[in-house]
Amino acid sequence: MKAESLSFKRYRGSQDIDIVFKGAGLYLIHGPNGSGKTSFLENMKSHLTAKEKSPNPVKEGESNSDNLMIFKDAQGNTAQVSKMIDEKSGKTKFSLIYNDQKKNKIGDITDIFKFNDMSADKFTALGLTKDGRREQLKYILNILKEEDKDEFETLQAKEEQIVDDRKVINKLVKENEIAVKNNTVSDEELEMLENKENADKLIKALNLKLSNLEKLQSDKDNLEKSKVSFKANVETAIMQLHDDFDTDVLNQFNEIVKKIEDNINKEIEAIGEIPSTEEIEQRISKGNEVVKKITDISNKQSVLESHKKTLKENKKKQDEYNSDLTIIREKLENFFATKETPIPELVVGTLDDGLKVKTDRGTFPFNEDSLSTSELMFITLKIMYFANKEVDIIFLGKLESFDDNKTKTLIEFAMKYDLQIIADQVDKKGTAFVIDILWDMDEAENLVNIPLEKREPVSIPDKIEKRKSEGKVKEEKKIIKESKPKEDAKKIEDDFLSKDSLF
Repeated sequence: MKAESLSFKRYRGSQDIDIVFKGAGLYLIHGPNGSGKTSFLENMKSHLTAKEKSPNPVKEGESNSDNLMIFKDAQGNTAQVSKMIDEKSGKTKFSLIYNDQKKNKIGDITDIFKFNDMSADKFTALGLTKDGRREQLKYILNILKEEDKDEFETLQAKEEQIVDDRKVINKLVKENEIAVKNNTVSDEELEMLENKENADKLIKALNLKLSNLEKLQSDKDNLEKSKVSFKANVETAIMQLHDDFDTDVLNQFNEIVKKIEDNINKEIEAIGEIPSTEEIEQRISKGNEVVKKITDISNKQSVLESHKKTLKENKKKQDEYNSDLTIIREKLENFFATKETPIPELVVGTLDDGLKVKTDRGTFPFNEDSLSTSELMFITLKIMYFANKEVDIIFLGKLESFDDNKTKTLIEFAMKYDLQIIADQVDKKGTAFVIDILWDMDEAENLVNIPLEKREPVSIPDKIEKRKSEGKVKEEKKIIKESKPKEDAKKIEDDFLSKDSLF
């Protein structure tokens, strides 16, 4: 898709802008610093990304600003992206009408354009740092085959999952290590554990002895009770016998009673003096305390063994996660080096190595210390071309270091591959914010001219105006171009390698 038109209402708080784009070519936005070039570019890109980056271009005193940008592809499909900025809330609302069907979700806009927001000059600058080179390679995903992109995203998803799982297991391992430390059994406690069997036997023996003493005491008490009861019964019987029997019978009865009493006394004497059970009970109480302590130590040791077992299992999982993460990251590190791109002169290395470029002078790292500005810019243009498969628009960035020859080649690139290349340039002598389209160095058209306050506006850069005054630019020339579908990678590759290649 290409840009067809763009309308800004109350742009930079001063005026409305209506721009009609003229198909492929180099769109040069130029003017003094502070004239609004960057803001304009960011506003343009926001219609492709549905993301607002630039300050809200709302006129003071107004409540909102309406912007509309229309795109059209080679098949005639039209996309109208509108943006409304509410100054009070600061919120930006995007909406889309695609082939007369209104869609309000941001995802609808990103799905249609699939625009990868990266200016050529920013992409070039990334080659100077390690993190920047990594970001470059991730952008290169956009020019790879879909299955390669899916593979990389799958690897990334696995990496993220393993990292999350490893965080959980690392936390568990730390908790297990603390638990093991808190439940460590001392040497003294281990010695007590070894004496647990002896302590159990001693308590058992003491309890048996106590039981026997308690039984003897009970037997002795019963005999004493029997003796008292027997005497009482005998006295009652003797009183009755005095009335009924003679002396001989009573004497015989008394002898029998005496024998019984003697037997009872003998049994009592046999039992003897029963020692106090208090001492044994105290020993048993102390023994039970020791056994309880030993039991607590035994339970502590069981808990310790459980934590040790869990710690061992979690450390094993931790090692597995670390191993899996190493493997995944190695695959990610070398992923790009194993894939082919549609740009033959582009050499893709590891994440650390970054990009390299084949030239007639040899192969060099993709940075401004190793390559010329034009080499960097044109290889970047190819990357931008393939990265945005649905949009035929490339935001080049600043065009400060390009001379006429390089600018001419840039225009030819735009015309040859049916692209709208948008670049900005500081015009120190200018008094206006100007947008021109260049089809070649002698053919240009002014699209919009926004005078700065209290300054006399100019229509186009001095060098273009000079050519006009010299009659080198044909007036009222209309360029009619038919939109054409983006050429496939193989055709572009062959074209890049052909003898009449621009590069």
